[in-house]
Amino acid sequence: MGANASIETLEEKLAEIRGEVILLGVKTSERSSVEEIEVLITEVKARVDKDAKFEAELDWEIRLLCAIINILEQKIEEQRLAQQLEGMRLSPEQEKRVAAAKDEIAEVNDKLASLKVRDSGRPEGDGSGRQEGDGSGRAG
Repeated sequence: MGANASIETLEEKLAEIRGEVILLGVKTSERSSVEEIEVLITEVKARVDKDAKFEAELDWEIRLLCAIINILEQKIEEQRLAQQLEGMRLSPEQEKRVAAAKDEIAEVNDKLASLKVRDSGRPEGDGSGRQEGDGSGRAG
């Protein structure tokens, strides 16, 4: 039985060694898995940083485009208003009539001014503005 006992002991030790090898293999694979995961995490962080930079650049470009759009909208509005004003301008014929009307108004104003000067020199009557005599209200 001594040989059997030593064989059993050897088998037990072999089983223990195999278990330790398996544990060592698991720990090694875990370690390599951790290292692989760390590498992946580093790559993901690099991608996130790259994506963040891209997002910031994209955000900046969007703001720039919005500003350009606002400027273009203002220019379009200015052009639209200019066209409306162009449509509101008088034709040359209308401008001539307006100028003639202004001249007539100026003449009437001059006549009124001269009448006021003449009236200021007259004695006040009954306040009706009529002169005694022919009843026309005009000076004779």
